Amino acid sequence: MIGRSPRRLLGRTLGLFALLLLIPALGFGWMGWRSVEREHQFRLDSLAQRARSAVARRVDEVVIDLERLRQRESLRPWYEWKSVYVPGSLTYETVAFQRNTLADKTADTRIRGRFEWERGPRGVHRVPRVLRGDQEGASSTEVLARALEAEHGERLRRMLDEATPLGRGQGWTQRTHPLWLVAANEESGQLLEEQAHAQRLGEIDVPYIENFRRRVAEGFVEIDYGPFRYIVGEPDGDGPPLIAVRLVHIPATHATRREVRTARWLLQGYALDPRAAFPDGWTSAGGIEMVRADAAPLDDLRGAARGDLARRLGASTNDGSFRMRLHPGLVLLARPDRAEAESARQGSRGRFLWLGFGLFTLVAVGFGLLWREVRREVELARRKEDFIAAITHELKTPLTGIRMYADMLKAGWVASPD
Repeated sequence: MIGRSPRRLLGRTLGLFALLLLIPALGFGWMGWRSVEREHQFRLDSLAQRARSAVARRVDEVVIDLERLRQRESLRPWYEWKSVYVPGSLTYETVAFQRNTLADKTADTRIRGRFEWERGPRGVHRVPRVLRGDQEGASSTEVLARALEAEHGERLRRMLDEATPLGRGQGWTQRTHPLWLVAANEESGQLLEEQAHAQRLGEIDVPYIENFRRRVAEGFVEIDYGPFRYIVGEPDGDGPPLIAVRLVHIPATHATRREVRTARWLLQGYALDPRAAFPDGWTSAGGIEMVRADAAPLDDLRGAARGDLARRLGASTNDGSFRMRLHPGLVLLARPDRAEAESARQGSRGRFLWLGFGLFTLVAVGFGLLWREVRREVELARRKEDFIAAITHELKTPLTGIRMYADMLKAGWVASPD
């Protein structure tokens, strides 16, 4: 009973000590695990903010690029939308035509093609004239012409029908062109035919060309140019995702000296396909990944930051509204890189578990050494206790006998003095 008491006391003491160690350890472990999860959520929030900034920055870059293109195209005179035209650098005495290089495939990869519709005395030309821009072969112009007619025909005809000189708004500019330049590009077919005829006959001039020079030797025409405005295509349409159009008014100035004697309205534009500026698959960069909306599964659209190029450009729909359905080909999506974020999360968890395992091992080793030392001290105390008990037992018997004899002597039971 006495020998087992220190052991029981030791077990209780060490059990209580272990419990006091275990409870804070579990608390700190839970707090550490929560810290890892909070760190992961903070990382996701930071990456989400970075994704929003990145998608806005990327869309802004494309917007700036397209705005530069629009400014450049706004400076082009109306006659550069013709396949063959007379440049303004010549004079009426040396009228010469040149092929429009804008029809080449390599002219500008952003432009699928240029087109022109006209409202003349007989109304609107239903089939627009198209300069090829994106493919080889004449079939590409026909494809683009049919797509424009099918997707934007009604809107473009309405713009031409409603155009009036009094309806010019903000952004319109007026440029002065020499009369000979305007007339030469209006009469390009006849002038080219007469020049070819003169070359075949070996003549320097022919009556028609001489008459042309006399008619247009002096005079200017004030031509009104409208600003280019963007129109977004239908999300499920076959046409170009985005077109830019402007109105051009050529008044009937010096009508008696020109072959075209009535005022003309032109609608000129170019078809854009900026989808190449956005990645067509999830592309990772700096902890985030981006993709064009029409190249991403529907499940990936939730929770991703969006940048709508059409809205940033101020594009309108075919009904003239600015409230539109998103065209997926013009929307850029960005989100945190899930694989990279999960990899960082697993790394944090691994480091935390290794740290916890190290601390647990250290505490376990220390507790084991403590247990060993305490058991040694308890064993030594038990031996001392057993030794004292044995001595006490051995001394108790003779002392009892001596005490008995002393009591007998004291009580006078023994008569003999010896």
